[in-house]
Amino acid sequence: MILTRWCKASTAKFNIQKTEIIPIGTQEHRAKVIETRQTKDDSEEIPIHIHTAKDGEPVRILGS
Repeated sequence: MILTRWCKASTAKFNIQKTEIIPIGTQEHRAKVIETRQTKDDSEEIPIHIHTAKDGEPVRILGS
């Protein structure tokens, strides 16, 4: 929802099918985001079709 709103406001376009989440923060926080698919306890769950990268997993970062 946040990405959609940001794209609308900035007129940017993202390929949502290729979007990946790269958790940042402490090791415990990153593990929790991967396990729960939430960035905070009261936040929306990250949709299952969006890949969440684990520590050490290579990802591609394309220009936007």
